[in-house]
Amino acid sequence: MSNAMGPSGFDPEAVLDVLLVEDDPSDALMAAEALTGSPVRLHTVRDGDEALAVLLRAGDHGDAPRPGLVLLDLNLPHLDGRAGLPG
Repeated sequence: MSNAMGPSGFDPEAVLDVLLVEDDPSDALMAAEALTGSPVRLHTVRDGDEALAVLLRAGDHGDAPRPGLVLLDLNLPHLDGRAGLPG
């Protein structure tokens, strides 16, 4: 793997950590299949509470990588994808 950066400062060989927040196993599988062959490391959680724990590196997620992209289902059990948005 080289350390060369592209013209925009983006390393085209870098692996992107993606956090998928999805409670439906078939939708999670569809997202994983869509990303197959992409330079990503997919991390999946099932609800907003666990997603926050990953993002805050809390509890069992103390060594979780910082995602470069979060794919968030809006309709989740417990804390959903709309929490905190102005209504």
